[in-house]
Amino acid sequence: MYIRFLSLVFAALSIVTAALFTGYSLAGDGQAAEASPPVLTLEVPPQTEAPPKETETAPPEVTEPERDILAENCALAAGEMDGTHIFVWDPENYRMLFSQANMEAKLYPASITKLYTAYLALMYLEPDQVITAGAELKLVHPGSSTAYIARGHRLRVDMLIEAMLLPSGNDAAYVLAAAAGRIIAGDKTLDAEKAVAAFVAEMNQEAFRLGLSDTNFVNPDGWHDPNHYTSAQDAAVFSSLAMGDPVIRKYAGMCADAVTFESGEVITWYNTNRLVNPSSQDYCPNAIGAKTGFTSEAGYCLVAVFREGQQELVVGIFGSQDPYSRYNDAVTLWQICKEGKL
Repeated sequence: MYIRFLSLVFAALSIVTAALFTGYSLAGDGQAAEASPPVLTLEVPPQTEAPPKETETAPPEVTEPERDILAENCALAAGEMDGTHIFVWDPENYRMLFSQANMEAKLYPASITKLYTAYLALMYLEPDQVITAGAELKLVHPGSSTAYIARGHRLRVDMLIEAMLLPSGNDAAYVLAAAAGRIIAGDKTLDAEKAVAAFVAEMNQEAFRLGLSDTNFVNPDGWHDPNHYTSAQDAAVFSSLAMGDPVIRKYAGMCADAVTFESGEVITWYNTNRLVNPSSQDYCPNAIGAKTGFTSEAGYCLVAVFREGQQELVVGIFGSQDPYSRYNDAVTLWQICKEGKL
């Protein structure tokens, strides 16, 4: 009896112990026991790096762009000149020292074209080659400046170059263009008009190869046409190229010359460029040549090359209204740049 009593007591204690561990009360199956008091936890914000301390920084130093005193002095001088396109070109370093207008702006080259015509013709013709003037002379516009070349006259190529550069002969330009054009076309029998057209087409092709993207030629002499144009940059480049040829350089700087054609005619040509004429008040001993030009639309033009020691500079004056001021203006700009560079 006593043992049974102890067994019952032991069983009761086991049930109570189990209930305490399982979270159920003795009140009944399935009833939730009283919840344990909540455990308080502190939420700690995640650790972040401390923001960097603000440091005082000096404001960036403002520097003025370097002044181009040479260009400023040229601009001051050019402001008193009447040319519409004025430039100074350094051929040795292939750069523009000064340009009054946009270097790519369109300008009409007039007879400055003949420097390029001479340059291209000498790529296809030998200086001592004899050419007979022919039907191409009928293409010369009335009122053109001429070297008095007539049909049937026979001249060497270097004479025709001289005839273009001294008296600015449009007739000589067409005779050269026709002769070179037939070689370019590969047809010695090509008629004059087609031969000149072949030459002009090659003028533009060569300009493209040279990167003269602001230039287009319509004729070999510079007679005005709205589609015959260049720019200060391009004119500077092709003038420098032309003056690099010894034949062109020789005649571009010559004051006058008595010439005997291969066919026997005798003539004296005078250079239209007063800078190379010792008897002219515009004479400059440092001027070694280049070319003049004029049309009503282009105005009075001049490309002049000056030399001091080993340094050469090319000065361009386009669109002047005064036929004489261009010479003094060119010398003035050369002197400014010479003093600034040499």
